[in-house]
Amino acid sequence: AGLGGAAMGVGTITQVSVAGSVIGGAGDYSGLIGAKDFSVAAIDIGPVTIGGDLIGGSGSGSGLINSTNTLGKVVIKQQLRGGGGAYSGAVLAGITIDSVAIGGSIFGASGQASGSISLNSTNILPGTINKISVGGSVIGGGGDHSGSIFDAIYGGGTSTPRLDIGSITIGKDLIGGNGPNSGQIQNPSLGTLKILTIKGSVIGGSGTGSGGLELSDQGPINIVSFAGIVTIGGSVIGGSGVQAGGLFAAHFDALTIGGALLGGQNRYTGSIAATGGIDLLKIHGDVRGSTGESSGRVDAAGQLDLKLIGGAIIRGTGTDSGLVG
Repeated sequence: AGLGGAAMGVGTITQVSVAGSVIGGAGDYSGLIGAKDFSVAAIDIGPVTIGGDLIGGSGSGSGLINSTNTLGKVVIKQQLRGGGGAYSGAVLAGITIDSVAIGGSIFGASGQASGSISLNSTNILPGTINKISVGGSVIGGGGDHSGSIFDAIYGGGTSTPRLDIGSITIGKDLIGGNGPNSGQIQNPSLGTLKILTIKGSVIGGSGTGSGGLELSDQGPINIVSFAGIVTIGGSVIGGSGVQAGGLFAAHFDALTIGGALLGGQNRYTGSIAATGGIDLLKIHGDVRGSTGESSGRVDAAGQLDLKLIGGAIIRGTGTDSGLVG
Protein backbone atom coordinates (compact mmCIF):
# COMPACT_ATOMS: atom_id res chain seq x y z
CA ALA A 1 0.00 0.00 0.00
CA GLY A 2 1.15 3.55 -0.65
CA LEU A 3 0.43 6.99 0.76
CA GLY A 4 -1.53 9.29 -1.54
CA GLY A 5 -2.85 11.82 0.98
CA ALA A 6 -0.85 14.04 3.31
CA ALA A 7 0.76 13.64 6.74
CA MET A 8 1.08 17.15 8.14
CA GLY A 9 1.97 18.43 11.56
CA VAL A 10 3.05 21.39 13.65
CA GLY A 11 5.87 20.85 16.14
CA THR A 12 7.30 17.34 15.86
CA ILE A 13 6.53 14.34 13.72
CA THR A 14 8.28 11.62 15.68
CA GLN A 15 8.41 8.91 13.04
CA VAL A 16 6.91 8.03 9.65
CA SER A 17 6.90 4.53 8.18
CA VAL A 18 5.23 3.61 4.88
CA ALA A 19 5.46 0.00 3.73
CA GLY A 20 4.79 0.84 0.08
CA SER A 21 5.29 4.01 -1.97
CA VAL A 22 4.40 7.67 -1.43
CA ILE A 23 2.85 9.04 -4.61
CA GLY A 24 1.93 12.65 -5.27
CA GLY A 25 -0.85 13.64 -7.66
CA ALA A 26 -2.30 16.65 -9.47
CA GLY A 27 -3.16 18.51 -6.28
CA ASP A 28 -0.60 20.78 -4.66
CA TYR A 29 1.06 19.06 -1.65
CA SER A 30 -0.67 15.75 -2.35
CA GLY A 31 1.37 12.89 -0.91
CA LEU A 32 3.03 15.33 1.53
CA ILE A 33 4.92 14.39 4.67
CA GLY A 34 5.54 17.49 6.81
CA ALA A 35 4.86 21.16 6.19
CA LYS A 36 3.33 22.81 3.14
CA ASP A 37 5.72 25.76 3.24
CA PHE A 38 8.21 27.61 5.44
CA SER A 39 5.69 30.18 6.71
CA VAL A 40 4.39 27.74 9.33
CA ALA A 41 5.90 27.12 12.75
CA ALA A 42 9.03 25.00 12.85
CA ILE A 43 8.40 21.33 12.23
CA ASP A 44 10.95 18.68 13.17
CA ILE A 45 10.60 15.28 11.54
CA GLY A 46 12.18 12.14 12.95
CA PRO A 47 13.07 9.02 10.96
CA VAL A 48 11.15 8.49 7.71
CA THR A 49 11.14 5.08 6.03
CA ILE A 50 9.46 4.44 2.67
CA GLY A 51 9.51 0.83 1.53
CA GLY A 52 8.91 1.69 -2.12
CA ASP A 53 9.31 4.90 -4.15
CA LEU A 54 8.80 8.58 -3.41
CA ILE A 55 7.13 9.92 -6.57
CA GLY A 56 6.09 13.46 -7.39
CA GLY A 57 3.06 14.44 -9.46
CA SER A 58 1.99 17.48 -11.42
CA GLY A 59 1.06 19.42 -8.28
CA SER A 60 3.57 21.67 -6.55
CA GLY A 61 5.07 19.97 -3.51
CA SER A 62 3.45 16.66 -4.37
CA GLY A 63 5.32 13.62 -3.10
CA LEU A 64 7.37 15.89 -0.82
CA ILE A 65 9.08 15.30 2.53
CA ASN A 66 9.45 18.77 4.06
CA SER A 67 10.75 19.72 7.49
CA THR A 68 10.96 23.44 8.15
CA ASN A 69 13.60 22.78 10.81
CA THR A 70 15.44 19.48 11.29
CA LEU A 71 14.94 16.23 9.38
CA GLY A 72 16.13 12.92 10.76
CA LYS A 73 17.19 9.77 8.94
CA VAL A 74 15.33 9.29 5.63
CA VAL A 75 15.33 5.90 3.90
CA ILE A 76 13.68 5.46 0.49
CA LYS A 77 14.27 1.86 -0.48
CA GLN A 78 13.61 2.29 -4.19
CA GLN A 79 13.51 5.44 -6.38
CA LEU A 80 13.18 9.18 -5.78
CA ARG A 81 11.31 10.43 -8.84
CA GLY A 82 10.24 13.99 -9.58
CA GLY A 83 7.13 15.13 -11.44
CA GLY A 84 5.80 18.18 -13.23
CA GLY A 85 5.24 20.21 -10.06
CA ALA A 86 7.88 22.35 -8.36
CA TYR A 87 9.61 20.40 -5.55
CA SER A 88 7.66 17.28 -6.47
CA GLY A 89 9.24 13.99 -5.49
CA ALA A 90 11.71 15.82 -3.25
CA VAL A 91 13.31 15.84 0.21
CA LEU A 92 13.59 19.26 1.83
CA ALA A 93 14.57 20.70 5.20
CA GLY A 94 15.19 24.07 6.80
CA ILE A 95 18.38 23.69 8.84
CA THR A 96 19.60 20.11 9.20
CA ILE A 97 19.28 16.79 7.38
CA ASP A 98 20.72 13.87 9.32
CA SER A 99 20.92 11.44 6.40
CA VAL A 100 19.16 10.41 3.20
CA ALA A 101 19.57 6.94 1.71
CA ILE A 102 18.04 6.18 -1.69
CA GLY A 103 18.22 2.51 -2.66
CA GLY A 104 17.76 3.14 -6.38
CA SER A 105 18.22 6.27 -8.51
CA ILE A 106 17.11 9.91 -8.38
CA PHE A 107 15.21 11.15 -11.44
CA GLY A 108 14.49 14.81 -12.08
CA ALA A 109 11.53 15.79 -14.23
CA SER A 110 10.03 18.95 -15.74
CA GLY A 111 9.22 20.60 -12.41
CA GLN A 112 11.64 23.01 -10.74
CA ALA A 113 13.71 21.12 -8.13
CA SER A 114 11.74 17.95 -8.86
CA GLY A 115 13.54 14.81 -7.74
CA SER A 116 15.86 16.82 -5.49
CA ILE A 117 17.39 16.83 -2.02
CA SER A 118 17.98 20.30 -0.57
CA LEU A 119 17.96 22.75 2.30
CA ASN A 120 15.65 25.71 1.75
CA SER A 121 15.40 28.34 4.45
CA THR A 122 16.04 32.00 5.14
CA ASN A 123 17.28 31.05 8.59
CA ILE A 124 20.50 32.84 9.56
CA LEU A 125 21.85 29.69 11.20
CA PRO A 126 24.34 27.48 9.32
CA GLY A 127 22.87 24.45 7.60
CA THR A 128 24.11 20.86 7.80
CA ILE A 129 23.62 17.71 5.74
CA ASN A 130 25.49 14.86 7.36
CA LYS A 131 25.21 12.10 4.78
CA ILE A 132 23.54 11.30 1.45
CA SER A 133 23.83 7.97 -0.33
CA VAL A 134 22.26 6.94 -3.65
CA GLY A 135 22.54 3.36 -4.81
CA GLY A 136 21.98 4.15 -8.47
CA SER A 137 22.41 7.31 -10.56
CA VAL A 138 21.38 10.94 -10.09
CA ILE A 139 19.74 12.07 -13.33
CA GLY A 140 18.60 15.59 -14.16
CA GLY A 141 15.41 16.46 -16.02
CA GLY A 142 13.92 19.50 -17.75
CA GLY A 143 13.33 21.61 -14.63
CA ASP A 144 15.82 23.98 -13.02
CA HIS A 145 17.73 22.02 -10.32
CA SER A 146 15.77 18.88 -11.14
CA GLY A 147 17.51 15.68 -10.13
CA SER A 148 19.94 17.66 -7.98
CA ILE A 149 21.42 17.87 -4.49
CA PHE A 150 21.67 21.54 -3.67
CA ASP A 151 21.53 24.40 -1.22
CA ALA A 152 18.56 26.68 -1.72
CA ILE A 153 19.28 28.91 1.31
CA TYR A 154 21.65 30.98 -0.80
CA GLY A 155 20.88 34.68 -0.62
CA GLY A 156 24.03 36.16 -2.11
CA GLY A 157 26.93 37.98 -0.55
CA THR A 158 29.20 37.18 2.36
CA SER A 159 26.29 37.19 4.84
CA THR A 160 24.89 33.99 3.33
CA PRO A 161 24.49 31.25 5.97
CA ARG A 162 26.88 28.41 5.22
CA LEU A 163 25.99 24.84 4.42
CA ASP A 164 28.35 22.05 5.47
CA ILE A 165 27.91 18.61 3.89
CA GLY A 166 29.61 15.57 5.40
CA SER A 167 29.51 13.00 2.60
CA ILE A 168 27.70 12.24 -0.65
CA THR A 169 27.99 8.82 -2.31
CA ILE A 170 26.48 8.01 -5.71
CA GLY A 171 26.65 4.36 -6.75
CA LYS A 172 26.54 5.00 -10.50
CA ASP A 173 26.54 8.22 -12.58
CA LEU A 174 25.76 11.91 -12.11
CA ILE A 175 23.99 12.93 -15.32
CA GLY A 176 22.82 16.37 -16.40
CA GLY A 177 19.52 17.00 -18.16
CA ASN A 178 17.93 19.70 -20.29
CA GLY A 179 17.18 22.00 -17.37
CA PRO A 180 19.72 24.46 -15.97
CA ASN A 181 21.59 23.07 -12.93
CA SER A 182 19.91 19.69 -13.40
CA GLY A 183 21.74 16.57 -12.29
CA GLN A 184 24.01 18.80 -10.24
CA ILE A 185 25.54 18.97 -6.76
CA GLN A 186 25.58 22.64 -5.77
CA ASN A 187 26.59 24.50 -2.63
CA PRO A 188 27.02 28.25 -3.18
CA SER A 189 26.97 29.29 0.48
CA LEU A 190 30.49 29.59 1.87
CA GLY A 191 30.47 26.03 3.16
CA THR A 192 32.19 22.70 2.69
CA LEU A 193 31.71 19.29 1.11
CA LYS A 194 34.01 16.92 2.96
CA ILE A 195 33.69 13.73 0.90
CA LEU A 196 32.15 13.15 -2.53
CA THR A 197 32.29 9.71 -4.14
CA ILE A 198 30.75 9.05 -7.55
CA LYS A 199 31.45 5.47 -8.57
CA GLY A 200 30.48 6.04 -12.20
CA SER A 201 30.96 9.09 -14.44
CA VAL A 202 29.98 12.75 -14.37
CA ILE A 203 28.15 13.54 -17.61
CA GLY A 204 27.06 17.03 -18.61
CA GLY A 205 23.74 17.67 -20.33
CA SER A 206 22.30 20.40 -22.51
CA GLY A 207 21.26 22.60 -19.58
CA THR A 208 23.61 25.28 -18.24
CA GLY A 209 25.64 23.87 -15.33
CA SER A 210 24.01 20.45 -15.65
CA GLY A 211 25.73 17.25 -14.62
CA GLY A 212 28.50 18.46 -12.34
CA LEU A 213 29.77 19.75 -9.02
CA GLU A 214 29.31 23.47 -8.54
CA LEU A 215 30.40 24.87 -5.18
CA SER A 216 29.56 28.34 -6.43
CA ASP A 217 26.67 30.41 -7.74
CA GLN A 218 28.17 31.28 -11.13
CA GLY A 219 30.06 28.20 -12.27
CA PRO A 220 33.81 28.87 -12.32
CA ILE A 221 33.35 32.62 -11.73
CA ASN A 222 32.21 33.03 -8.11
CA ILE A 223 33.48 29.93 -6.33
CA VAL A 224 32.96 30.09 -2.57
CA SER A 225 32.73 26.59 -1.06
CA PHE A 226 35.49 24.08 -0.34
CA ALA A 227 35.77 20.40 -1.29
CA GLY A 228 37.73 17.81 0.66
CA ILE A 229 38.21 14.42 -0.99
CA VAL A 230 36.44 14.02 -4.35
CA THR A 231 36.61 10.68 -6.18
CA ILE A 232 35.09 10.00 -9.60
CA GLY A 233 35.36 6.34 -10.60
CA GLY A 234 34.71 6.93 -14.30
CA SER A 235 35.22 9.95 -16.55
CA VAL A 236 34.14 13.59 -16.44
CA ILE A 237 32.44 14.35 -19.73
CA GLY A 238 31.38 17.79 -20.88
CA GLY A 239 27.90 18.39 -22.27
CA SER A 240 26.48 20.86 -24.74
CA GLY A 241 25.31 23.36 -22.12
CA VAL A 242 27.58 26.09 -20.73
CA GLN A 243 29.63 24.71 -17.78
CA ALA A 244 27.93 21.32 -18.17
CA GLY A 245 29.95 18.45 -16.76
CA GLY A 246 32.26 20.69 -14.73
CA LEU A 247 33.83 20.37 -11.28
CA PHE A 248 34.12 23.76 -9.56
CA ALA A 249 35.23 24.44 -5.98
CA ALA A 250 37.21 27.06 -4.09
CA HIS A 251 39.74 24.35 -3.18
CA PHE A 252 40.12 20.60 -3.56
CA ASP A 253 42.12 18.68 -0.97
CA ALA A 254 42.28 15.67 -3.28
CA LEU A 255 40.59 15.08 -6.62
CA THR A 256 40.78 11.71 -8.36
CA ILE A 257 39.23 10.82 -11.73
CA GLY A 258 39.48 7.14 -12.66
CA GLY A 259 38.88 7.79 -16.36
CA ALA A 260 39.40 10.83 -18.58
CA LEU A 261 38.58 14.55 -18.45
CA LEU A 262 36.78 15.26 -21.73
CA GLY A 263 35.73 18.73 -22.83
CA GLY A 264 32.56 19.51 -24.75
CA GLN A 265 31.38 22.00 -27.32
CA ASN A 266 30.59 24.83 -24.93
CA ARG A 267 32.72 26.88 -22.53
CA TYR A 268 33.98 25.29 -19.29
CA THR A 269 32.45 21.92 -20.18
CA GLY A 270 34.27 18.85 -18.90
CA SER A 271 36.54 21.15 -16.93
CA ILE A 272 37.88 21.67 -13.40
CA ALA A 273 38.31 25.05 -11.71
CA ALA A 274 39.63 25.78 -8.21
CA THR A 275 40.41 29.40 -7.37
CA GLY A 276 42.24 28.35 -4.20
CA GLY A 277 44.18 25.51 -5.79
CA ILE A 278 44.28 21.70 -5.68
CA ASP A 279 46.54 19.83 -3.26
CA LEU A 280 46.46 16.51 -5.12
CA LEU A 281 45.10 15.81 -8.61
CA LYS A 282 45.00 12.34 -10.18
CA ILE A 283 43.50 11.77 -13.64
CA HIS A 284 44.11 8.24 -14.85
CA GLY A 285 43.10 8.88 -18.47
CA ASP A 286 43.51 11.73 -20.94
CA VAL A 287 42.84 15.42 -20.47
CA ARG A 288 41.22 16.32 -23.78
CA GLY A 289 39.99 19.73 -24.89
CA SER A 290 37.28 20.27 -27.46
CA THR A 291 35.63 23.12 -29.36
CA GLY A 292 34.41 24.97 -26.26
CA GLU A 293 36.45 27.70 -24.60
CA SER A 294 38.31 26.26 -21.57
CA SER A 295 36.77 22.86 -22.23
CA GLY A 296 38.67 19.85 -20.90
CA ARG A 297 40.77 22.19 -18.78
CA VAL A 298 42.19 22.07 -15.26
CA ASP A 299 42.45 25.60 -13.87
CA ALA A 300 43.94 25.59 -10.36
CA ALA A 301 44.93 29.25 -10.50
CA GLY A 302 48.58 28.21 -10.58
CA GLN A 303 48.25 26.37 -7.23
CA LEU A 304 48.49 22.71 -8.20
CA ASP A 305 50.76 21.02 -5.67
CA LEU A 306 50.89 17.51 -7.15
CA LYS A 307 49.40 16.28 -10.41
CA LEU A 308 49.44 12.77 -11.84
CA ILE A 309 48.06 12.42 -15.36
CA GLY A 310 47.97 8.83 -16.63
CA GLY A 311 47.14 9.63 -20.25
CA ALA A 312 47.83 12.43 -22.71
CA ILE A 313 47.05 16.14 -22.49
CA ILE A 314 45.42 17.08 -25.79
CA ARG A 315 44.52 20.60 -26.84
CA GLY A 316 41.21 21.29 -28.57
CA THR A 317 40.19 24.00 -31.00
CA GLY A 318 38.54 26.08 -28.27
CA THR A 319 40.52 28.85 -26.59
CA ASP A 320 42.43 27.56 -23.52
CA SER A 321 41.01 24.07 -23.95
CA GLY A 322 43.00 21.00 -22.91
CA LEU A 323 45.27 22.81 -20.45
CA VAL A 324 46.45 21.83 -16.97
CA GLY A 325 47.78 24.41 -14.54
